[in-house]
Amino acid sequence: ASRVVAGELTVVGKEILPLEVGKVAAGLKVTPEAILRSLTTKMENTTAIDPKVVQETIDYIAGLGYIKGSFNAEDILDLRFIEGE
Repeated sequence: ASRVVAGELTVVGKEILPLEVGKVAAGLKVTPEAILRSLTTKMENTTAIDPKVVQETIDYIAGLGYIKGSFNAEDILDLRFIEGE
């Protein structure tokens, strides 16, 4: 799983980030080992997802210029499995 995430992060760094950030990110290599270490030691993993918090995070990183613009969190969230629907 960490290899898949590492590959996706590398692709994301090249395709959706603003030009200046993208140039820096494109030169970075995200290794599976770094992802695994991050997921097992530096993060709290949970299935609880609050769409309001996701929206606030999207707006925040858009404001910082990490992504090109804000978008509606509901466009990317599918909580049916988590909510048991």
